[in-house]
Amino acid sequence: MVYDEEYDDVSLSFGHANSIPDEAVTPTGQPAYPNSGLWTASADPLEQINGFDWNILGFPEYDEVEVFRSQYILRQINVYQSEISGNSYLDWPGFSQTYTWRDTTIEQSNLGGRQESLGSPPSYYMGSVGMTGPIWDSEEVPSVGLGLLCRFRCFPQGNDLGTNRFAVTQMLGTSSLPAFRIFSSGGADGSGVWHQVVPDSSGYGGTAPQGGYNSDGSRTNAFDSFIYWTQADFVVRISRVTTHWFPFHSPLGLNWITGAMFEPGNPDQLPGTSIQIEYRGSQAVSHPTAPEDSSPLMAADLPFDVYGDFIAGSPGTVGLPGEWTVDPSALEGLGYGFFQLRITFVGNADDGVASYLDGYGLAYATEDS
Repeated sequence: MVYDEEYDDVSLSFGHANSIPDEAVTPTGQPAYPNSGLWTASADPLEQINGFDWNILGFPEYDEVEVFRSQYILRQINVYQSEISGNSYLDWPGFSQTYTWRDTTIEQSNLGGRQESLGSPPSYYMGSVGMTGPIWDSEEVPSVGLGLLCRFRCFPQGNDLGTNRFAVTQMLGTSSLPAFRIFSSGGADGSGVWHQVVPDSSGYGGTAPQGGYNSDGSRTNAFDSFIYWTQADFVVRISRVTTHWFPFHSPLGLNWITGAMFEPGNPDQLPGTSIQIEYRGSQAVSHPTAPEDSSPLMAADLPFDVYGDFIAGSPGTVGLPGEWTVDPSALEGLGYGFFQLRITFVGNADDGVASYLDGYGLAYATEDS
């Protein structure tokens, strides 16, 4: 049952979580990996102050994205039944921003999965599909193996507590760990004094989880093993391709790149779609001894992972690559003899159309001009 009420200022932000809560239990029913979930603080004093942010993979270089912030009006008449689960839901306000989950542009130096976890995927999933071990070990999980982190912000309206509550499931009935949820919520303490949480404020609970208040004024933990019921529709808006390495034939000098183009260009792409091409260089890339082996100079599939990074132990070698850049001239004068492309196709999710590429060309000199 939804009670009619209004919230003046509500927002939702998405990020990649740097942890993987694992609900596996021991033979006695206790959590096998109690510290695998979200954490409320760390040993670093700054991270304690900003405890919510500390759970975002790669923060502060990579931050969460706010997908809406607006008034939220709840009406029982707008409740609908899910065709998939049969559960009752109420839509969020329309999103003003998209978010790319399992984003392969997040550098692999940003790895998640707490030391106290098994890795990714979690053990419950591995058991359900017959896996004998994780794909990525603890503390070595890249963005493609991590969960979607959701941060809900609701700004206070006087001393109103609100009537409605999210529907939740407790992932472990015997424990509040591992933490699937961390939070700060306002209320009245045992002396009847009201405490408000203003999101993003350095005051009580705004930037770090502090828990809330029970009806008798006692404090709650800042974490628990509850997860919200949510129905989400995911669309493929971003498709990304990384190529094998191409030789310049000699280390690229200054002012050697004379132009780059692709067809059709962005002005000629379908409405709401686009293409972005990025470049990076390497000083050394080698072909394996056996010419029939897959080569980082000849194949873009087997020698590389989904980030376009060379897989150690594959035939051939790739020297330490530089940073990705949208400007090919940024590769000049750094001793790079090889380059790699990363092509991002941005689709129009509303209309269900994709961008496309017919041809690409990069013009460069082979000696100083």
